Amino acid sequence: MVLASALYCASLPTFATSTVPESMASVVQQTTKLKGVVLDAKTGEPIIGANVLIKGTAVGTITDFDGNYEFEGTVGAKLVISLWVTNPLK
Repeated sequence: MVLASALYCASLPTFATSTVPESMASVVQQTTKLKGVVLDAKTGEPIIGANVLIKGTAVGTITDFDGNYEFEGTVGAKLVISLWVTNPLK
């Protein structure tokens, strides 16, 4: 499981001075390739077309025919996996 983390960086008032070098003052988010497989918990079969998103964003993808997903995301992001299931009409 990947956990999300966040940093809050407020700007200093105009009368304040900083002893931190400007290159260290900015927060840089590290990105990486997020990939995995979504499987049915009961059967172990791949789930086709499941939505895999970074929580609270629209960044993500859907799973392929083998249940695989892969996309660029922020290190430490929490993923949300969802799937719409309907019952067939009788």
